[in-house]
Amino acid sequence: MKNSYIKTGFLFLILPIFIAWVLSIFELKEAWLDYWGGIIGSALGVFGAFFILKEQIKNDKNSLEEQLENDRVQNKRQQIDNTFFNLLSIHNEQITNLKEKNIFVEIESNFEKELKEKMTLEGNEFLKKNLALVKKAAKSMINPYEEFLTRQEGNIYEEHRQIYEKRWKEERKAISFYEPIETQEVSTFDLMADVTKKILKFEEIVKVQEREELGNIDYFFKNVEQQAIFYLKIDLPNDFKKLIDSLDRYYRSNDYLCLSSENRILAIDNSINLHYSLVGSYFRLVHSITKYINDNVIEEDIKNNYISFLRANMNQREILTIFYNAAYTTRGQELLYELNKITFFGNEEDISRNRFFDKSALFWELDDVNLMLKR
Repeated sequence: MKNSYIKTGFLFLILPIFIAWVLSIFELKEAWLDYWGGIIGSALGVFGAFFILKEQIKNDKNSLEEQLENDRVQNKRQQIDNTFFNLLSIHNEQITNLKEKNIFVEIESNFEKELKEKMTLEGNEFLKKNLALVKKAAKSMINPYEEFLTRQEGNIYEEHRQIYEKRWKEERKAISFYEPIETQEVSTFDLMADVTKKILKFEEIVKVQEREELGNIDYFFKNVEQQAIFYLKIDLPNDFKKLIDSLDRYYRSNDYLCLSSENRILAIDNSINLHYSLVGSYFRLVHSITKYINDNVIEEDIKNNYISFLRANMNQREILTIFYNAAYTTRGQELLYELNKITFFGNEEDISRNRFFDKSALFWELDDVNLMLKR
């Protein structure tokens, strides 16, 4: 029972006893006792009814306020539901339209193209900063190529030997040979002619002072590697292999980890900018929806349901396009903040199990996962 009930009951119990005690002191006659008893009884009845009515009104008021609050909460939730599903309808319409135009496919293709271009730029920067390594690799190939020529001198006909002796040994000039390859001897001499050109190129590289003098050195060294392994059957020197490994990383690899943060941002930004007139409003809509969820929904289970509805019409390509726009462009920073708050990309377990996308499709897996998990 409430304290007010206890106090009221206690008052009704004590007050009659007190009045009877007072009357007994004055030794009033029976008629007066009946008179005062009636008055006191009536007064107590009135007071009792008053207190009961007061409590009833108070309880009714509390119940009414509670019902109004429940109605307000229910109406607000209904309003949030209506607004969210209206936004979701607009979102689904937009994403369907963009899919029909293959915008996400084109953006993904642009990602790859831009990243490879940035890899080439960084590869050129690597060569510029490591010119000594390039020259060392070139120098290391001269002796193996010279030894190949020496081993093949006895495997060519006299007429070819004379050309070889005069052009290469006497004049130190490359042999030009363009006859059709019809015999093993002709094939051997053709290889020897090409080797003389390569040796002179190595010697030229050893003497260069600036990266710009090398031209497309990556293509040249890759051609040397293939020729040495498949045709000349010679072992590649360690200095040459070290250079090839570095060049492969920049020019022939999809391992974009070596890209600087600046070039990562440029590659993603350039790719999206090509289509921003079409996808800009879509990204803004996703930002509005996620912010609306974060600002208006407190219950985690309801919030997770909303997120599931939002992701339902997206495949991996769309999810990752949204991520790269949010994480690697200036425009997307606020979007990433909202996406992280609703765990749009999933929690750590979701990502590790490839629940919403294959994490191996990320360009910078560890870095990207950390961004998704707000690390």
